[in-house]
Amino acid sequence: MEVGGGPEAVRETHATGQRSLRAWQRRGRDQNLLQALRHRRRLRTGIVQALYLIGGTTLGVLLPEVDAGPTIERTTVTPMLFGAAGGFISFIALVFSLLFLVIQYGNTSVSPRLTIFRDDPMVWHTFGFFTAVFAYCLVAGMITGTGDDTVTILVPAVAITLLVASLAMSRAIQLRALRLLQFNSIMEEVRTRGQEVITSLYKTAFHSDAADQAGPPTAWELRWQRPTTLLLQVDLPRLLSLATEMDVLIELRAVPGQEVRRGLVLAVVRADHPVTECDILGALTTGSDRAFAQDPLLAFRLLNDISNRALSISINDPATCVQVLGCIYDLLAQVADKQLQLGTITDESGVARVRLPFPSWEDFLVVGVDEVAHYSTHDPTVHARVELLLQDLLAIAPPERHAPLRERLDRLLATPTVPRA
Repeated sequence: MEVGGGPEAVRETHATGQRSLRAWQRRGRDQNLLQALRHRRRLRTGIVQALYLIGGTTLGVLLPEVDAGPTIERTTVTPMLFGAAGGFISFIALVFSLLFLVIQYGNTSVSPRLTIFRDDPMVWHTFGFFTAVFAYCLVAGMITGTGDDTVTILVPAVAITLLVASLAMSRAIQLRALRLLQFNSIMEEVRTRGQEVITSLYKTAFHSDAADQAGPPTAWELRWQRPTTLLLQVDLPRLLSLATEMDVLIELRAVPGQEVRRGLVLAVVRADHPVTECDILGALTTGSDRAFAQDPLLAFRLLNDISNRALSISINDPATCVQVLGCIYDLLAQVADKQLQLGTITDESGVARVRLPFPSWEDFLVVGVDEVAHYSTHDPTVHARVELLLQDLLAIAPPERHAPLRERLDRLLATPTVPRA
């Protein structure tokens, strides 16, 4: 009698264990992807600034009514508060007029798609805080203008504290704006944002570039019937919940950052049963400006914009382009050995529910290398740096991904540099 059921039982147990391990790894991968592709709402500037305004107004109403601690003459406090409120309007206008110039500079000198500073929550929180300070000074001045002869010393003390805090915030935001006026800082910011997106999406080591294709027969197509726009974000948890509830496989035909055009198929619902209309659009966020949240190719687009302007006849700054290529290589190196086709997302029971068309290795090379390589023919320094980039990628990429790299390297070596006339 053999303990454990003999060799056949051992092999069956081993196979079962391998299947369980793969299922566990797949569930872990899907959970990571759900976190990465969770809908990230933009800062609702109107709500945030309204809360700041309400907070400042409430403090201005309640604090003068406090009857505790040292007091000060109202005739001294009221003019100070009104003066601070009046002067603060000019202060807000001065600070944000300078910031608007920074945004204009970024659009014209770097890239019209660069919205890092414009969308920075720090900018809108600062404006909301300034509004709260103005509201506090104005309302507290009106309240202290009536009533007894004295008021708690907390009223002017809080006003002075808020004004000092406003000066500190204005200094911080202007230093950040000035930092983003430098090409090196902009490139590092773009590279960091791109790295955050890439590392959140691609965590699995490379094993195959083959994409999943199997699925139930097509039952229903969703076509985009609105003006042409950009897909910004996908709320994958909501999409997965919708597909599970309807017992279907939802296959998106666009990725964040990609243009969706009127009349073209945006998603396909695959099922073995009739499907009624479902709210897929509710899980998608569209807009006119690409965002970093879920777009792994946006960093490459911005870096290309910077390099193209640096290589233009009017600027002719190949050193900047060489620095850009260093950032591009760093981002490509992080996906060179990662699994890019993440397959079909399954529910808790392991049933395929959502399929997303993630960018392929070829897509990354097109946006990361081809454009810079095309314009590098006019400068030997940039031409040599592109060649080095491709050689470095060949050294770290899996053999299955060497073909497109060698093709680009051969084409680059066959193209002589032609200086501008």
